[in-house]
Amino acid sequence: MGPWMTVHRPKMYEKGRLMIGNDVSAYGVACSRKDYDEFVTGDLRDALGTPEGFCIRNCFVRSLAWMDRTVFDPEIRFVFDSRPSPVKRDAGTVYDAYERIIGIENLRGISFEDSFNTVLLQAADLIAWELYQHAKNVLVEGPIPIKRAGFRKLARAIKFDGQIADRNSIEQMWENVWKDKDPKMLKHVGAHFRMFDPDNPDYSYLSTCTEN
Repeated sequence: MGPWMTVHRPKMYEKGRLMIGNDVSAYGVACSRKDYDEFVTGDLRDALGTPEGFCIRNCFVRSLAWMDRTVFDPEIRFVFDSRPSPVKRDAGTVYDAYERIIGIENLRGISFEDSFNTVLLQAADLIAWELYQHAKNVLVEGPIPIKRAGFRKLARAIKFDGQIADRNSIEQMWENVWKDKDPKMLKHVGAHFRMFDPDNPDYSYLSTCTEN
């Protein structure tokens, strides 16, 4: 939850009404930190990040997929709430990977801004807060309908897609996607994401991975 929500929570549903009236699309992801910390360790954790970093990676993936199938303007810029320096570095590394390694040509930058002054971040804070409340219920009770009336109304009225990484889905991700990956490749990719500085790029870890 960003600082704007902490101070202005009574005004948040005014933002919800504005979202409904302006055809906003939204994606949110939540992650069970305890289960993530159990399954995602070592080189894999370096590659996928902390639970917050994992959520940031999913925001990139889903945003780019949404852009490809939905919008006419092919250009996209990522704007995040201001975060501590390690989170900024990690998000910048993910952005760089999409721009320079994967080769997404229509990226137009990444920034970390103050939600007090950036209205779109206030809308994102609202979605994040409501999804967080719903995820807490889901992680205790299992898959259930949205309980909070305000979020239920908002999720039905806008183009909203949400994901919750619970223990089962995190374990399946490990078993089906990452368990059998080449350890050497994963080590080099993990080292890249752990050490990379977006302000002073060095791709030597990935070069070594390619050579091997």
